[in-house]
Amino acid sequence: MANAELQRNFIATSNWFFDWECYPTFYGSARVLIPSWQAITGMPCVDGESYQEGVRDFLHQLDAYSKKHTDVGYLVYVVADNAQFPSTNPSYSLVADSVSFEDAVDWFTEALPEDCAVKLLHTPYESPAEYYNDFFTSDLHWNCKGAFTASEEVVESLGLENVRSNGWGPVGDIPFSGTESRNSLAIVCDVAQDCLIDYSDLYIEGDGEERLSVNQHQAYWDKNRYDKLFDFYGLYYCDIENTTIMGESGDANLLLVSDSLGCAMQRILACSCSSLTHCNALRGGEETALSLSDQVEEYSVDVVVFVARVSDFATFTQRNPTYFF
Repeated sequence: MANAELQRNFIATSNWFFDWECYPTFYGSARVLIPSWQAITGMPCVDGESYQEGVRDFLHQLDAYSKKHTDVGYLVYVVADNAQFPSTNPSYSLVADSVSFEDAVDWFTEALPEDCAVKLLHTPYESPAEYYNDFFTSDLHWNCKGAFTASEEVVESLGLENVRSNGWGPVGDIPFSGTESRNSLAIVCDVAQDCLIDYSDLYIEGDGEERLSVNQHQAYWDKNRYDKLFDFYGLYYCDIENTTIMGESGDANLLLVSDSLGCAMQRILACSCSSLTHCNALRGGEETALSLSDQVEEYSVDVVVFVARVSDFATFTQRNPTYFF
């Protein structure tokens, strides 16, 4: 760690002469530091052809499924990280054949037939200020503001009632230095925050008649300061993955299939539903023996919402070839 810090200091010194907009966090690092924004990001995606094929397969299979099961609604929300935006990633212009988020959204749009019932959503960002209002500077995930904004868009698209929030508030007194910053000695930190929403009516069914509150976040509070610093998002938001949240009075039973980004949306979306069941099968590397039909039948699902980064959509059918069959 000390060696990496020393390397970064050398790089920063040379940067003083060349005035680069970003530079590697250490020699050989796949992460770059953007001094003007005190943010860390990855290198742009270059696996365009493979990703495009994977996105096409995912949407074609979902389209075929939706036409056989017309009593269920379907929505796909595509989330990008800052590595895909030329406006937020100065290294974008240095990488040949790099793929932008606009390129990726075009893949999704082109892959959906005109008569397809699947709704497609995404949020574009024109500037670093817009992007870092909704996302962490040290992590790939959106913060509570970004998760809330995305949840609002999903709920409005589905015609459900939006949840009310009283803004945002800090979680404890420990900052967050996440997945991006961790590999570069935690040189960037964010404030750990959450939405100020009343979740008191939401619960997860435990053993027997026991009802477990979704407000506890015990996985986070039980950890030491070091774990909280490096894994706030995972500990705080991903503590109730693959569960069913009950308690609100909405009409819809919603199935949320996502990567880790959906974990910050679970509680928010559940406020607008009769029930929300989460499945993390879209998370990179995850595989599931379940099929979509199994889940729809078991939980009496009315709406299926897919939320993930482009890369996780692109690899889904390879990891779960029978999910839509």
